[in-house]
Amino acid sequence: MLDGFTAPADAVWALPDSCGPGYRFGHNGVGPPNAVYADGVPYAFIDWELAGPAPALHDVICAAVNVAPLRPDHFCRAVGFSEPPDRDARLRLFCDAYGLTDRSGLVDAVEIFMRDGLRELVELGGAGVLPFSRYLAKGEDRHLRWDLDWVVAHRSQLEGALE
Repeated sequence: MLDGFTAPADAVWALPDSCGPGYRFGHNGVGPPNAVYADGVPYAFIDWELAGPAPALHDVICAAVNVAPLRPDHFCRAVGFSEPPDRDARLRLFCDAYGLTDRSGLVDAVEIFMRDGLRELVELGGAGVLPFSRYLAKGEDRHLRWDLDWVVAHRSQLEGALE
């Protein structure tokens, strides 16, 4: 958990089974859509509905997926890129800025993160658990599948960029 933070014994988290060794308190949705900007610079995060314990690197991976972005070209165009960005360079810069020197296994961790997120969305959304049922009803599973397919297809390229 976050240093100095102790969750109440009766705490209920949006993500089930969300406590384990090496877990920290995380936002669990870090990215530009959940940021507030001041003069074009990210200033604060909003939309904490999924906040809670998570593996220490989850917010880092989520941020990398959203800011590199490790997503298909059609997504990049939809969020304002006139051409697909140089994801390799952006991912390296992200890792450098974060101080992530050991990048071995990062692409594996991204893929696992995406697979787990898709599974949670389908299972929890299908069971009617909010907010997942709302995401599933909006077709977010389709977007997660596209993202996962893109990472799998570009795995070698991404791993090479991190060497």
